[in-house]
Amino acid sequence: MLLFFKKTISLLKKTPVIFFKILFALVFSAFISQYKFDLIEFFLFDLRTQIKASLGFSKIPDPNIVIIYTTAETIEKYNGFPTFEQHSQLLEKLATVHNKQILYTYRIKNGTFVEIDGSTKSKVSFVELANNINSLYFITEDMALKGQENTLKLKTPLDTLNIASGPKTNDQQLNSKNPISRRLLIDYEGQQLIHHKIASMFNPNIKVLANIHGIFQYIGTNQAYITFHPAGSFQTFKFDDVVEGKVDLKQLENKIILIGSDTKKFIEDYVATPYSPDTVDMITVSELHANIIQTLIDNNAPSKPPPYVNILVTSLIAILTVYVALSIKPFLGIAILVSTFLALIIGSTVLLTFFNIWLYLAHPLLTIFLCYYF
Repeated sequence: MLLFFKKTISLLKKTPVIFFKILFALVFSAFISQYKFDLIEFFLFDLRTQIKASLGFSKIPDPNIVIIYTTAETIEKYNGFPTFEQHSQLLEKLATVHNKQILYTYRIKNGTFVEIDGSTKSKVSFVELANNINSLYFITEDMALKGQENTLKLKTPLDTLNIASGPKTNDQQLNSKNPISRRLLIDYEGQQLIHHKIASMFNPNIKVLANIHGIFQYIGTNQAYITFHPAGSFQTFKFDDVVEGKVDLKQLENKIILIGSDTKKFIEDYVATPYSPDTVDMITVSELHANIIQTLIDNNAPSKPPPYVNILVTSLIAILTVYVALSIKPFLGIAILVSTFLALIIGSTVLLTFFNIWLYLAHPLLTIFLCYYF
């Protein structure tokens, strides 16, 4: 009985200290959770994306997309970019392919294509041929307000081409000079955008927006994050090889065919991604569109847990850090915190790799350092 009272008294003496430790940890975690650390968060997300790829988990099991590129060799062969006449020859080839969807990703500016030119007669012939292919779309960065969809037109005689909105996004937190594209747009003011429209043909389940993994709302749009695949993940063909019959067109059947440029001449034809923030490693615009559509088809966009999960994890880390800092010898304490740090990195990488869950890391990791310091 005497031993019991001694233990009880000892526990009561320690209770205030334990209480204040926990209180400090909770107050600190609540305080730090009020601030956004996007620079750190996106850096850690990009790092996990790169780790996932380096481990071989970013391969596409069944690619639905192929890309036809105008290359530097194509330009050399044609003494310039392919003209409307040569694009007509390409469409004549592709028109014979069964069950295809064709998307042009060439830049559009001032009502015309930047990289395609030709006589009025060749433009008219191209338009007539293009309009006979129901599955052919020309992607533009522009988006029209609801009720003004008809304003997305090119100049005559290209004004009857099937123009579709498919903008790319830019996040400038890590690299203001070459903003990184991480997000995809599903719709705008209730208007379905081209990526979702095409992907829905291959995965009817995502026609219902609620079924899209990782979907979130932002300023009149529904968006999601892109699950990127390393450069070169999609099969590619050269424009001139297809026109000259050097490509077996059966390889294009039941595929989404993107047509664009990879000339290494114009920075506008390339975008930075979590894999390639630097100019020399950026992927083509066509490959970005391919990643967006493939993400929707596979329905594997990274999703973020509710905010309370981040607060809970941060609070637990804060309590652990305060306890370690005040109750354990420094060497052992640092070993525990380093192990916790690595466990968070490894655990969050596993969640992203196998479950497409983007666990916030900035707050928990900063909590380890700041709590231990204070």
